[in-house]
Amino acid sequence: MKKILILFMLVITLSIITACGKDEGIKEINIVDAPVKNTDVDDIYDDSDFDDLYQDDYDQDDYDQEYDGSDDYDIGDEDYDDSGYVGSEPDDFDLDYDENGRINWLQYNGHTYRYFDEDITWTEARERCIDEGGHLVTLTDEDEADLIYEYFYDRKAWIGAYKFGDVWYWVTHEDWGYTDWDYGEPSNSKGAEWCVHLWTDMRWNDLSDEDVKNIVEGFICEYDEYVDHGDY
Repeated sequence: MKKILILFMLVITLSIITACGKDEGIKEINIVDAPVKNTDVDDIYDDSDFDDLYQDDYDQDDYDQEYDGSDDYDIGDEDYDDSGYVGSEPDDFDLDYDENGRINWLQYNGHTYRYFDEDITWTEARERCIDEGGHLVTLTDEDEADLIYEYFYDRKAWIGAYKFGDVWYWVTHEDWGYTDWDYGEPSNSKGAEWCVHLWTDMRWNDLSDEDVKNIVEGFICEYDEYVDHGDY
């Protein structure tokens, strides 16, 4: 009887061990099939790390500071002031106005320029400038011409150019090189045009000494030094 009982117990124990082995196998299968977190990949592409990297390289405050649109206007403000003058006026720049508000006196770069609103011939204008201690203005290069064009832009005035024979000269005998003739000029109409004046668009035209009425309104004298406009 005792042997039978021991044998019975052994059978039950083996049954329990077998059943446990099957359960463990099921658990192993479930573990293998179940989704798991790939810690290596998640560590590399961690969202918070990516955000930190983005902010370090492309910080919005830095972007706004580097590409601040207001900086683009600083250059313009320096180059173009309210008067329309390009650049800052130099220390030796000065001008004055007549009773009608038009510029009639200009000082720049060691020279003084004055406009006379007088209806006289080229020869008379030349003598008048000499009497004033200067000469009819000579526009020997583009920079000087642009200066006169800018500030005396609406004057039909005599300038210090003339023709002798077939050759053009400046009254100061400076080299004749730079010119700014109007279209089709010099034309030497009727073979008698040997003086030069400015149209209102500041282009040059040749004219006879007597053709003044309704064409030439005045003349510009140039002084090769600074002259106080109060001395006029």
